[in-house]
Amino acid sequence: MAVKMIFFDVGGVLSGTHIEVFLTEVAGRFGVSAEGLIGLRQLHHREMVTGKSSVDDFIIILKTKFSISISKDEMLRIWKDTYIECMRLNDELYRFIRSLKGIRVGIISDVYAYHAKINKERGAYAGFDPCVLSCDVHLSKPGKDIFLLALKNCGLKAEECIFIDDKEKNVLAANNLGFKSILFKDNKQLLADLKKEGV
Repeated sequence: MAVKMIFFDVGGVLSGTHIEVFLTEVAGRFGVSAEGLIGLRQLHHREMVTGKSSVDDFIIILKTKFSISISKDEMLRIWKDTYIECMRLNDELYRFIRSLKGIRVGIISDVYAYHAKINKERGAYAGFDPCVLSCDVHLSKPGKDIFLLALKNCGLKAEECIFIDDKEKNVLAANNLGFKSILFKDNKQLLADLKKEGV
C-alpha cells in the first residue's frame, strides 16, 4: 500500500537530543544533581505529559525539595532557555520534509504543555497536520489510543502511514497497529529507510 502520511516524533527526531541531556544541563544550572532532578521528574512525568500537571507545578516541587534559592520565574526562564539550546530543531530533516511531494506529514508527540508552547513559538509544528500532542489530548505513547486518534484525525489506515520515533517501545506499539515504523538513529539512516519505503 502506498505511503500517504508520515508521522514524526519531535523530541529526539525533529528536535535536539534525548530529553535526559536537557535535564542534566538544567540540573547543573539549578545547582542540583542530575540524578535527583531526573528521578523527581520521572515521578511526575506521566501527569505532565498528559497535561494533568505543568512544568510550573514541577518547578515549585523541585524548588521546595532541593531548597533552590533562585526564584520560580527565574527557574522557568532558565528552563526555557536551556530547552531551546539543547533541543535545537533538526534543520536538515525539516528541509527534507518541506521537499516532499504528495505525502502528508503529521506529528505524534509526548510533550509537556510548556515545551509545546516553546515549539509552537519557534515553528516546530508548522505544516504538520494532524499534530497530536499528548498534553492536549491527555494520551501518551506507547498507548494505542494516541495512535488511533492520529489515524482518526487524518482519515487514513495505519498501513498507509509511516511512524518515526527514537524510542523502540513506541515504534513497536505503532508497528503492532499496522503502521510502517522506523526507529530513528540519525538523519542518514532515516532517509535511507524512507527510500526503502518508496519515499
